[in-house]
Amino acid sequence: METISEIEDVLAECSDFEEFGSLEKARRFITYANRWLILTPEETQDQFTRLRLNTARVEHLLDRARAYVSTNSSANARNGGRSSVRFLGLGGFR
Repeated sequence: METISEIEDVLAECSDFEEFGSLEKARRFITYANRWLILTPEETQDQFTRLRLNTARVEHLLDRARAYVSTNSSANARNGGRSSVRFLGLGGFR
């Protein structure tokens, strides 16, 4: 089982799934965001300090990751698992 710190490291590592167009990173983000939300209280306090964590931000990114996976998994399935990126020639550039 991972520690909270290890889970947060994976979240940080995978949070750029959109920038890199990575379905794998988005899926890992979903898995680890769910773990983080289960294991992390929204608020904690001791005798001297009260700490409120930004679970809403993680939930927002989790929703984006789910949407990204849903959209890109469907597109990937329609293409038989092939990427839909095409490289076009430079045409008139010489």
